[in-house]
Amino acid sequence: MINIHKINSYKTPWVSFICSLLIPGFGHLYNQNYLFAITFLVLELLVNNLGKINLSIYFSFNGEFSRAHQILNFQWAMFYPCIYAFAAWHAYNEAKSINYQLSYEKVDHLSKETYLNGLFIGMTVGLNLGLIWGFMGSPILGTLLGGMVGAIIGVITEYIIQYLKNKRYN
Repeated sequence: MINIHKINSYKTPWVSFICSLLIPGFGHLYNQNYLFAITFLVLELLVNNLGKINLSIYFSFNGEFSRAHQILNFQWAMFYPCIYAFAAWHAYNEAKSINYQLSYEKVDHLSKETYLNGLFIGMTVGLNLGLIWGFMGSPILGTLLGGMVGAIIGVITEYIIQYLKNKRYN
């Protein structure tokens, strides 16, 4: 979704992606979609504070894994990987859509094609599983490891599906 005013500059999808990885919503600020940016920023702050994620990160990085588990509110923390991954996926695909629309000015609708679905789906599943199972004895380090492994599995799965799909139609 593009905001009210006309966007007249191309966006680098990877910059949008990396901005969203820093803080959900920053990629949408880069894309000039302020409604989504504010929504993701508010959700990030709300879930981060109610889940006590920053305190858990602090204790995890100081080696106090049992205290990190105790302080973390899992009911709220489970929302964070979903918000995090969806914001990055949406910002990346929105930047691609903006570029598509700008390159074909005569087209009055956005491209509906999405990119890197396997990466983001795998990352979301991996982040959630890492948070639940707490790999490496820490909810935070386990979440990061789970997200990386899930993203790799997602990319491999997407490439296999694309290969089989292209093989079938060629």
